[in-house]
Amino acid sequence: MADPDRGSWQVIAGYSGRGRPSRPLSARLMLGLLYLKYAYDLSDEAVVQRWMENPYWQYFCGEVFFQTRLPCDPSSLTRYRQHLGEAGVEELLAQTISAAKKLKAIRPRDLDRVIVDTTVQEKAIA
Repeated sequence: MADPDRGSWQVIAGYSGRGRPSRPLSARLMLGLLYLKYAYDLSDEAVVQRWMENPYWQYFCGEVFFQTRLPCDPSSLTRYRQHLGEAGVEELLAQTISAAKKLKAIRPRDLDRVIVDTTVQEKAIA
């Protein structure tokens, strides 16, 4: 965590206490969209479009009723990611792993070895 005066929720939510606050978008919405973006390997534009069409994604991001509008402008995700910074992303990963351990979704030994697929496929360029 970069600033010891800030709690972990403030790092994850991107709260800085400086400047004029932007449009009030919940941390749950923005972090949920970022999670879905990386889980399904989507662009910012695609993730907000699919969020609008998928009630399960909306519920995952904190909505109670089905929404028929985009949750935010896709550029908001870019700005949110930049605002989070490296410390925020590391804290988010640590909290995710901690929650998975607490819920017994993973075992501690599952984290002993991580397999990273670095396979590169050649392009068929003539």
